[in-house]
Amino acid sequence: MIPKEDDNLEFAIKIFKTSILVFKDRERYVSGEFRFRKGHCKGNPRKKVKLWAEKEVRNLKRICMSGKIKAPWPYYLKNNVIVMEFVGKNGVAAPRMKDALTSMTMEERDKICPQLYYDLCIMMRNLYQTCKLIHGDLSEYNLLYYEKEIWMIDVSQSVEHDHPMSLDFLRRDCCVINEFFKKNNVFVLTTLKLFDFVTDITLEESSEGDRLSELLQEALKGYSQEVLEKDKVFEQVYIPRSLQ
Repeated sequence: MIPKEDDNLEFAIKIFKTSILVFKDRERYVSGEFRFRKGHCKGNPRKKVKLWAEKEVRNLKRICMSGKIKAPWPYYLKNNVIVMEFVGKNGVAAPRMKDALTSMTMEERDKICPQLYYDLCIMMRNLYQTCKLIHGDLSEYNLLYYEKEIWMIDVSQSVEHDHPMSLDFLRRDCCVINEFFKKNNVFVLTTLKLFDFVTDITLEESSEGDRLSELLQEALKGYSQEVLEKDKVFEQVYIPRSLQ
């Protein structure tokens, strides 16, 4: 329900396109996911776009309710239209992370990017461990930077752990995020080390910050050729559906 008591509250409206061409590559994000086994419709584009909007709302609510990740709260869903919390102020939307960093000086980027990378690694772990989700399309274009914090958006393609391609999606997210921050002069983890950090179920929540700091110190010292070769193999190897 949309709140009425606050006249200063701003909203964003997201409209999902009904063109079937938009969804030609998105079948794999819905097919095989238990939550949408009854609503999945391969042949009807209108039903498919409605399902896509519903998936975004469910994922956003789960992320927001975790209390660990910033994301816009979805207030209202009608067919392919979502009314959600506006991330920004006075009608000016928060910039995407890519645009926010581009607008900074090189000195500002060098100062802020290591912390942003740290925060995003923790965010990816919280998404996986607490929300039981993998973003599936995580990049500098699907993250907002507002009031010195990262906000996660565009989660309609996010999947649960039981999705047959969930770990492949997670590996790709790790690759994309690492590549972006590497271009911004951050000493990043290898794809495998970031993947393991996100999925490690033995790591206590109280220890995850210290563990990540240790891993980043290793990255700062530089990896051996053997570790880098192992990482190249991991980026292409088949990942079993279950890590257990």
